Amino acid sequence: MRIQLNSNIQIMQGKIILSVLLCLLSSFAMGQQDIWYWRDGEFYKGESVDSITFTKPGDNGHIAVDMGLSVKWAACNVGASATWETGEYYAWGETEAKEKYDWYRYKWGTNESSITKYCTLETNGTIDNIVRLKGCDDAARMRMGGAWRMPTKAEMRELLSGCYWQWTTDYDGHGTAGFIVYKAKDNADKGKIKYPTGHFLDKDVTLAASYSLEDTHLFLPAAGRNDGQTRNVNSDLIYWTSSLSENDNQYSVALYFSSSDLNMLGWSRAYGSSVRAVLQE
Repeated sequence: MRIQLNSNIQIMQGKIILSVLLCLLSSFAMGQQDIWYWRDGEFYKGESVDSITFTKPGDNGHIAVDMGLSVKWAACNVGASATWETGEYYAWGETEAKEKYDWYRYKWGTNESSITKYCTLETNGTIDNIVRLKGCDDAARMRMGGAWRMPTKAEMRELLSGCYWQWTTDYDGHGTAGFIVYKAKDNADKGKIKYPTGHFLDKDVTLAASYSLEDTHLFLPAAGRNDGQTRNVNSDLIYWTSSLSENDNQYSVALYFSSSDLNMLGWSRAYGSSVRAVLQE
């Protein structure tokens, strides 16, 4: 039996106090033991325990995947409970999911020239010169808690250029299309993309290593978008960053894939799109 616990670390008078009480520690190393431990205000008995795993407080109970990059990435989309689930849509700078997304329903302005927050250009609205989402407007931070947040433009580009990307129409038998993002086993594989069959960029990709779902990876579902209605599920992939598009503030930077190539571009901030969180430890 293995036990996974949140370490629930608190700082008190300069000392780190763990709210987990373990008994029989001296005999634990001898093999499987029964232990009593304290979690969430109650004692529990673990029988035949042979290992204990602590999740860090910053994780807040969510799985962080180490892709060998500057940040770790969440295993699931915000609003999803499984890797293959599409999760919820969010407008950029909003933290609540909605049924419909457009400028009439957008929190920070009713059109592209009346923006009230995150604006650097007079033509777009009231200038505040804020170009990156604050925590209170970050869907990942507010929905997942802990130290989770939306990726910056640079962090999303690092994921794009530092991993091997492979399109699938049916991730692990769950019927969801999207990109499997593999932690590169060889530097030569970084930034390589295997596009869908029939796509104008589809071609054979020569790899230095082999990859399977047993390897470290993320799956980014092609969740489509909502611009008044849900469109293009299982074909389009749009993931927000926390970065404002500084050339035209009606847009924010997103990772985008449709009939074009997989790339970074400005996407209407009022539209509902996917969010994948990152964790910096």
